[in-house]
Amino acid sequence: KKVIGDYGFGFLLDFDRCFIPHPFARWIADHVRVKTSDIVVNNRSIPLSKESVHDVVGTPIGGKRIEKDSAGGKAAFFSLMNRSTLPKITEFGDKLKKKNLSDDEIVRSFLVVALANFLCPNSNTILRPDYSTPLIDIKTAKDWDWSDLVYVRIMKALTKYQPLEKKAAPGSSVVLGGCMYYLCVVYLDYLDFAHHTLPPPTILRIKVWKQDMIKVIIMGKGQ
Repeated sequence: KKVIGDYGFGFLLDFDRCFIPHPFARWIADHVRVKTSDIVVNNRSIPLSKESVHDVVGTPIGGKRIEKDSAGGKAAFFSLMNRSTLPKITEFGDKLKKKNLSDDEIVRSFLVVALANFLCPNSNTILRPDYSTPLIDIKTAKDWDWSDLVYVRIMKALTKYQPLEKKAAPGSSVVLGGCMYYLCVVYLDYLDFAHHTLPPPTILRIKVWKQDMIKVIIMGKGQ
């Protein structure tokens, strides 16, 4: 834990298995207006931005923008990993179980798993080439704009999801990518709760919304 914190990503360790009911996540996704980057419910607009991503999950903001890697960036990453193709996400998870890893290897593997399962999840089973360059010099990974990446990824995922969901046959399921924890927390933070008092917004929301809290709250609201 200390190593991950020292590299600037200790905020991810505050995530405490917060359960999000799938119907609620899809309901939120259906109410996002992608063109204007907001959640619209009952004529109320809740803005979405990389700044709110930072406020919710704590990802670094304001650094170098993470673009789709060039051929040179991919080649450098392949050389670092000593391979010719992008690795599977499971390889990084398996590596974390091993002993005698360097600090760089621990943090790089941890970040890949966190990105694939929490910050930028999707149906891919291999590492996305989008963010391989920031993982090369892992000691400077915190100097990149990860909040922008999370924001861009979820908006792109919703752009793909919404039209497919509208055309989907009853009972079928459309894959929903992106950080749904972020979307749900942004929405819930705007609600008024009669029986729950939340910590002030200056507190990182990943420290607030934990375990079954979202499930309990939305059941109480009848959402």
